[in-house]
Amino acid sequence: MTARLLSGEEAATYCGVSPRTFFRWIALGLMPQKIKGTLKWDRVAIDQAIDRLSNIQPKGHDNDNDAYERWARQQGQR
Repeated sequence: MTARLLSGEEAATYCGVSPRTFFRWIALGLMPQKIKGTLKWDRVAIDQAIDRLSNIQPKGHDNDNDAYERWARQQGQR
């Protein structure tokens, strides 16, 4: 079973980059922030961020209806 929650180092490895690069991507807004109150990142959120960076969107995908997009907007409002 693959863990859904990843440490920063695990998330960087999952993305195939160094931790320094991963944290720089977070600072640039390219990758999601860690889950509030934890030191963990959501693998699904990372996958979705990579999909957006790669211009990969499922057929019929509507960003306004995407659960991650709603969550990200809510996090930005706090």
